[in-house]
Amino acid sequence: MRNLVTVLLVVLMIASFAAADATWAQQQGQQQRQQQAQQLQNAFRLSELKDMKVQTQQGQELGEIQDIVVDKQGQNAYLIMSGDKVGQQNKLIPIPIKAANPQLQKDALVISVSQQQLRSAPGFDENNWSQFTQIQQRVNTYYQQGAAGAQQQMQGGQQGQQKKQQ
Repeated sequence: MRNLVTVLLVVLMIASFAAADATWAQQQGQQQRQQQAQQLQNAFRLSELKDMKVQTQQGQELGEIQDIVVDKQGQNAYLIMSGDKVGQQNKLIPIPIKAANPQLQKDALVISVSQQQLRSAPGFDENNWSQFTQIQQRVNTYYQQGAAGAQQQMQGGQQGQQKKQQ
């Protein structure tokens, strides 16, 4: 019985040390990422953005970064965000990085695009990435004109189609 108690105590001590070591390693990793971010100052690593929460400048949560896409010429880069939290279920929303004006803050990426703009933004089916290239020009136009102008253009196009059908 005494041997069993001794063995249990040893196992508990080992488990406690392992848990403490894992916590320490996690803290060290977090500190290292923060130091690397500070070293870059005016830049951030794209690998750090994947799965990061996205918020408006007012702190409203918009979703998460699913991926980052760069066109073949290397001229345009897009944050690919889940549309679930902005009313576009099962859709991915590409946002040109220039339009997003991203700012890294603690545990979130703050962008200068509103929830309303994202609700109306062109998106594509999360299971059909080939659609991205089909809507890329619409995405660029939407953000170049501003969400309001692009929305009016889309509504105008829909009204024009309705008149043709009548």
